[in-house]
Amino acid sequence: MKVVNALRLALTAALIVGVSAPVLAAPPPGSPGAKIVPRKINESGAYILRMQKALAEMGYHPGDLDGIYGKATDDAVKAYLADRAARRPTPAVAQARAAAAAEQARAAAAAE
Repeated sequence: MKVVNALRLALTAALIVGVSAPVLAAPPPGSPGAKIVPRKINESGAYILRMQKALAEMGYHPGDLDGIYGKATDDAVKAYLADRAARRPTPAVAQARAAAAAEQARAAAAAE
């Protein structure tokens, strides 16, 4: 029962802080939310293709899905990273949300 409560507390804190469950388990490469980072222009390979597919699935337009990191892919990566930065709460907001979640969890545990 303690493990279930601990997991519930962790998920509640993550949701209040604004972090989704993938923090607990990283998504597989190529899936939406996978690590998407800028690369060198004209770099190529399977990883680039997976990154292009993930960007396309999320609505960004990386150009041809050819496994070559070109200007369109670079623009899509930059747009994706800018959108992520805009949605991320500031450290002060995240800390306040985490503190509130912890207090709620303590109050719920005390009530049981």
